[in-house]
Amino acid sequence: MSGYYQETVKEEKQQQKGKIFYRTAREIELPYDYFEEIKKGLSHYLERDYVRLEKCLAFKSELVTELQSLRKEIAFLDSRLTQVEGSTSTIIEIRDIGIEEAMPLVQKFAEDFLKTHECLYPSDVAEELGLDYGLVREIFSILEKEGKLKKKGE
Repeated sequence: MSGYYQETVKEEKQQQKGKIFYRTAREIELPYDYFEEIKKGLSHYLERDYVRLEKCLAFKSELVTELQSLRKEIAFLDSRLTQVEGSTSTIIEIRDIGIEEAMPLVQKFAEDFLKTHECLYPSDVAEELGLDYGLVREIFSILEKEGKLKKKGE
């Protein structure tokens, strides 16, 4: 259906209380399918922007998933940190001394400890006296050979 809107310009001269006003009325001549052409042009832009919007939404979805994963990991690490902070473990400072200096300390500790306990472990001595575990094991071996200590069950 081909038809046109016609543009006509009419000027009306009006006089109101001594002032002259011009009023213009305009009618535009356009084909009937003019607005259809505008819709087609706009639909191209809308489709293009829709694709962009879909890409942005997909990226947002990926970010949300990654953020949720990070939140879970942070919560896990936070709980682990709370466990570590709440634990009763202590840091032991180890003294660097030789076997000759450590021997009397270990013997004295062993004698006192065995008065109230049934058995003694090298790890207990190393922790209590702040000595290297390997050094205490070596001293235990010497004391066993001298007959001052016996292994449990012997």
